[in-house]
Amino acid sequence: MNSRTALERMNYSYQIAKKFVEEMHKFNNFEFDCDDAILRFIVIRDYPFLEQAEIESVMNGVRLIVQLALDEKQINERKCHEEI
Repeated sequence: MNSRTALERMNYSYQIAKKFVEEMHKFNNFEFDCDDAILRFIVIRDYPFLEQAEIESVMNGVRLIVQLALDEKQINERKCHEEI
């Protein structure tokens, strides 16, 4: 068993989430509705050496990071509307 540290797994999550967020901005679509099977496929495709528990951890990290990006966008939009 060669499990990665939490920081390593979070880095993997960040790399995948970054792609999702970039695509959201590119297509101006800020709804994150990624099926578990699709997200699992992406994690396994990008990091085939991860063990099952690590895959779940990375998937949860991706969801968390994308949600943080969406929350930040909503906060910024609210600030813009309040300033007007």
